[in-house]
Amino acid sequence: MDEQIRRKLTREEYELQFFGFTHTMFNNYVRNLTIQEIKNSVTTLKDNLKRKYSEEIPEEELNFLGDRLLDLYMNSSKVPSSNIEKVIEECISVPDHVLLVEDEAYQRNQFPGVEVDELDKQIQELKCQAVKAKYMEMRLMEELAIIDLTVDLGKKKVNELKKKALVIKQKDKRNKELVDKLEATISSDLV
Repeated sequence: MDEQIRRKLTREEYELQFFGFTHTMFNNYVRNLTIQEIKNSVTTLKDNLKRKYSEEIPEEELNFLGDRLLDLYMNSSKVPSSNIEKVIEECISVPDHVLLVEDEAYQRNQFPGVEVDELDKQIQELKCQAVKAKYMEMRLMEELAIIDLTVDLGKKKVNELKKKALVIKQKDKRNKELVDKLEATISSDLV
């Protein structure tokens, strides 16, 4: 199928080829069938009322009431009809990913063998790159876990060293106090 012909193919033409009718045709059929059934029902009702009440109610008034009833039914059926039309369109529409038999043949012949081979090679290369990227991601995750463990150990050591430094500082302070006392005692003994 030529590319220009494919572009001209509208959604409804595609539906027509796929189903043998379009959603618009089906909606028109359902709408006309509904209108005809409403008209038949109102006509039957009018005829029955004319037979039963022909002496009490004039025929013109029955015809007027029948026409008015028909108008009311027609107006009240517009919203449900449009809802049904939307449902029909959703059900009958051919999704974009569905191919007709004729299009499948075109799809198979769209690329020459060389291009298909080249595309297959590119796909294989991309698959290899994806595997390598996944492997690298796993390695990076392992490295991050090791770094996290090292950081945790480093924090523990730093905390231990801070504690030791605090103990040493306290000992130094105590030693300084003792040295000061000793110097004071020696000074007082000399004097």
